[in-house]
Amino acid sequence: MKYLLLPLVLSACMSPSDKLTDAPIIVRPISYNVPAPAKGIVTVAVYGFSDLTGQRAGSTLSAAVTQGAENYLIDSLKNFSKGKWFRVVERKGIDNVVRERQIVKTSRESLDKKDDLPPLLYAGIIIEGGIIGYDSNVKSGGDGARVFGVGTNTKYTTHIVTVSLRTVSVASSEVLNTIIVEKQILSYSENTTVMKFFDMDTKTLEIETGANTNEAPSYAVQRAIAKGVYELVLDGKKKGLW
Repeated sequence: MKYLLLPLVLSACMSPSDKLTDAPIIVRPISYNVPAPAKGIVTVAVYGFSDLTGQRAGSTLSAAVTQGAENYLIDSLKNFSKGKWFRVVERKGIDNVVRERQIVKTSRESLDKKDDLPPLLYAGIIIEGGIIGYDSNVKSGGDGARVFGVGTNTKYTTHIVTVSLRTVSVASSEVLNTIIVEKQILSYSENTTVMKFFDMDTKTLEIETGANTNEAPSYAVQRAIAKGVYELVLDGKKKGLW
């Protein structure tokens, strides 16, 4: 009886949306609105944003944080204040750009056409940095209670991801400003247990249901980078960089 009832109970607890596969969604950029720079739009280059934590996800060999964080940084810069602040030039895939331009140049020369490709846009500032920390189980806890065989318990665990951002002058190689941002990653679980005796207290029926919610580390990195860009802008405005 126990094995027949349990699948029915779990199925009844699931909402219709839980039984369907989630459809793909567009991840909207996280942006802040700041008045346009007084010295005009800032041209910046992003070469990379490395994982410097050395952390691994549990016992697996996979990294604990994303290995493509430069995409979040580029997205944050391009969409910062609705694109009014930064002009981002391609550097992560610069080899592909140069090769494609060479193909265009060769094709035009073979057709005896003038090579009028404009020069590549260069940046006055390079934005460097990386994910410099991933601290697991910084805080954990929970509580629970059971009355007459019916009980509930909750547990939570907190991790912290830390990112660093800095702006570097191409002309002088001077570090103009630097920001370090921390973001919490929260894991939360809630479980409910029901245990009943029947048939002259010789048999038991036990039902357990619950759910776990884990904030994605990649989302935390995205939020931390967006906040870091915002703080870099404010700090640069105070120092008169732009």
